[in-house]
Amino acid sequence: MGIMDYMAHAKGESTIITPASETVNVEAVNVEGNAEDRMGNDFRWPTSMPQNTRDQVFWVFTDNDVTEDDQEYALNCIYFYNSLDNGMFDEHKQDWVLVYKQSVVEYGEKKSNKQRSDLDREMPGALYLPVDSLLRGEFLNPKIPAARAVLSQRSAGGGEYMV
Repeated sequence: MGIMDYMAHAKGESTIITPASETVNVEAVNVEGNAEDRMGNDFRWPTSMPQNTRDQVFWVFTDNDVTEDDQEYALNCIYFYNSLDNGMFDEHKQDWVLVYKQSVVEYGEKKSNKQRSDLDREMPGALYLPVDSLLRGEFLNPKIPAARAVLSQRSAGGGEYMV
């Protein structure tokens, strides 16, 4: 389900976003009152933001059961991708960026899972992503190795399995 489907579902309308400009008519989406407050009228998605992230951000601002941490994360996503589109990270192409409360906290190297977990406890809703689009794609969509198939057969006597 794409962003258009989410929006149509939110208010039962058929088209709320124009595919060419991707401008959201927030008044039509304002289900809980916070979408307009957070996204503003005639909100435009950052062009570099992937569709799955757009779907997640949209869900946060239109669903009833989201936490403040979810909202903070969504706002940080919008800030990160807007900044990326505006060239703010051009001098940090090899760095990772920590965004919290819609501002850059630090640039650095990739952190371990434990370090990222500690960051999440210290700064709920913070975003920590690489600037480089290839690294970002690998981080957000890790490749999971295919499962190995094992064939087994019973022996002629019926008692043993052979692999």
